[in-house]
This record gives sequence, C-alpha cells and structure tokens, in this order.
Amino acid sequence: LTPHDREFERLTGKSPGPDRVAATRDAANRFNAVVLLKGNTTIVAAPDGRVLANPARSSWPATAGSGDVLTGVIGALLAAGLDPATAAVAATHVQELAATLAAAASPAGACWMQNAVMSGAPAPASAIQEGLTAAIRIVRAEARR
Repeated sequence: LTPHDREFERLTGKSPGPDRVAATRDAANRFNAVVLLKGNTTIVAAPDGRVLANPARSSWPATAGSGDVLTGVIGALLAAGLDPATAAVAATHVQELAATLAAAASPAGACWMQNAVMSGAPAPASAIQEGLTAAIRIVRAEARR
C-alpha cells in the first residue's frame, strides 16, 4: 500500500498524525501488508515490525502520477527478488534519483530543473519515468561497492 496522508486517512479512517512511524506500523499490522506512507520522510512499515525511512532530498517526486511510477519500481524490485519492505524503501530512493536525473538530462530539463529549484515545483511523472534507467544503473553501481 502506498498512500499519501489523505489516502492513508481514507484507508484507515484516521490521519497519520504527528507520529507517522507508529501510524504506518499500525496500518501494516492491521492490513498484514507493507505500507509506504509518502511524505517529506517516507515511512515504510512491514507486518513483521520492521520500519524503514527515506528522508526526501527534494519534493520533485511529489506530483500526480508519480505514485504509479513508484508502484512500477516497487514491482520491478519485487520481481528482482527483494523483499517487499526493502523494495518499497529502495523504490523511493530510485524514484527521487530518477526525477533529479531526468531534469538534468536535457537542455529543456535543465531549464525545468532550474525553475523547479527556485519554485519547489515537482517533476512531472513522465520525467521521472524517463530517468529510471539511469537511476537504476547508479543504484546498482552503488550496491556493488
């Protein structure tokens, strides 16, 4: 499950509140599923009690359609053999890196990136998707070290 705060509230009947870790852990137990609560710090909780966090370095992935990209990355990582909680937290890292790389990859993207840095605007989901291949290459290279 990959809700943002409002989706979390619809799913559970209550806001995650200030203790996002406890709320995410409770939801993971309640639904017996990995829950990824998107936000400035994305929280991933598994039914086995593990909780992982990925603090955002930018708000670029916070845009309509980016959740679909995130879900696709999670699915790919699951297919590659990662456990669901690890796949979920790794996907948030890959998605954020993809948004950064896509923005810097072309003159138009560099222009968009400069405007985004100044305005805090999120990356379009299509730009995030375009940066995935390069982001995955970088993450794989980091993992081999």
